[in-house]
Amino acid sequence: MMSEVKSETPTNGMSNNVLVGAATAAGAKKLKGVKVSCGELRKYLYAVEIYRRASMLRKG
Repeated sequence: MMSEVKSETPTNGMSNNVLVGAATAAGAKKLKGVKVSCGELRKYLYAVEIYRRASMLRKG
């Protein structure tokens, strides 16, 4: 299981996404950000949590 975590970096799932600018119906407010699917976000958060736990174990 640790070999999987080492091979995967937390930014892996978000590197291929494009910036999205969306306007509301009024056009006054624009939303900007990275469009990420739910599955990619879940994998990213899981990888970050595993990395955090592993670093805590290394520190002792």
